[in-house]
Amino acid sequence: MFDPALFKLPGMRRAATILGLLAIVEGICIVFQAYYLSVAIVGLWHLHSLASISQPMLWFALAWVGRQLLVVIKNRVMYPLVEQTTGDLRRKVMQKLYRLGPSYVAKTGTGNVVTTALEGIDKVQTYLMLVVIKVIDMMVIPWIILIYIAWLRWREALFLLAIFPLIILFMIILGYAAQAKADKQYVGYQRMSNHFIDTLRGLPTLKQLGLSKRYADNVYQVSEGYRKQTMAVIKTAMLSTFALDFFTTLSIAVVAVFLGFGLINGTITLLPALVILVLSPDYFLPLRTFANDYHATLNGKNAFADVQKMLALPVPTERQQLGTQPVQWQSDSTLSLHDVDFKYDDDQLALKHINIDVHGYQRIGIIGASGSGKSTLINLLGGFLTPVADQGKIQVNGQTVSHLSQDAWQQSFFYIPQNPYLFHATLAENIAFYQPDASRQAIER
Repeated sequence: MFDPALFKLPGMRRAATILGLLAIVEGICIVFQAYYLSVAIVGLWHLHSLASISQPMLWFALAWVGRQLLVVIKNRVMYPLVEQTTGDLRRKVMQKLYRLGPSYVAKTGTGNVVTTALEGIDKVQTYLMLVVIKVIDMMVIPWIILIYIAWLRWREALFLLAIFPLIILFMIILGYAAQAKADKQYVGYQRMSNHFIDTLRGLPTLKQLGLSKRYADNVYQVSEGYRKQTMAVIKTAMLSTFALDFFTTLSIAVVAVFLGFGLINGTITLLPALVILVLSPDYFLPLRTFANDYHATLNGKNAFADVQKMLALPVPTERQQLGTQPVQWQSDSTLSLHDVDFKYDDDQLALKHINIDVHGYQRIGIIGASGSGKSTLINLLGGFLTPVADQGKIQVNGQTVSHLSQDAWQQSFFYIPQNPYLFHATLAENIAFYQPDASRQAIER
């Protein structure tokens, strides 16, 4: 559940250290809260005056307030880091998409890209905000409570120590089942997103062919499959929550029975017995809160894994072979490709022995049957695809380059795809989408 890649994020180790220290203080507050509450209850049991229990109740109130303040402080510590981290991830994803180009979108699917870049980052934010605090609390607070219970009475502490890993083992088994179902649900969600985007794009064509109503059945089947996958995840979540509540409640009941026998036999007094009984639910509370949020963060974990996988994809290197300034295309400029090959992931060549010679200002049309590689060639010329290494020769103004994914080259031309997209922004912002710092004069030009 706790992805090790989280600790590689900037600032996460420092935040985890601070959260660990705050969890230690919170555990101490929980112990103080249980002790002084038990002192007040025992005082009332022995018919002491209300004035005599005012001081224990004051200490209890201070410990309770301190515990709640620590929860707020932990959220305050984590929230700015999560905001900055998700913002950086979103920028890195968009930059990576620009580097990977339209071929990655075509291969992965527009719905998958949208899910990862937009909603996926939002799910990552929820995942980071919930899981880090919960995991650290689960690793720290139960040990503080267990040490204090062991100091009061070692038998109950030994039982709680033995039952905790058994509950965790059972939850791991259910967690793997939930993870498998959540993975299928996330894939189904991406598939539904792809179908939705494809439907919107192809709706005019479907209407012209009279197939729009027939295609609606396909959309229904996809959405119905996603509904069934979601219900399967919810069933597993409800089962795991019930199992956790059952075992923790049963464990607390067993501790209460042990304490009851101890009171009957006179081996323990009322105050420590009551303190142990009050602390027992708090001993399991971090595990229960973690389990409650576990299923809510599964999609966030999957989205985080997808983001990391996409950011790890290789991109062309040696992008400065033409310098840092845009290439100024003039009447005597030249672009030539000789015996250039390109292939996708499989071994079959998509483009073979491509030869092109362009001189100065020309209008060039690329003609070919559907699937013959026209879009692939355009993406290759735009620097969005990288040709087969050490095969053929590419020259710009007589200078040999290993590929056209050059910063200077890509800054010197305009690329209009077959299906352009206007963002929900001003016309000027759409024109300057890849150069947001452009001046008004540059935009108008």
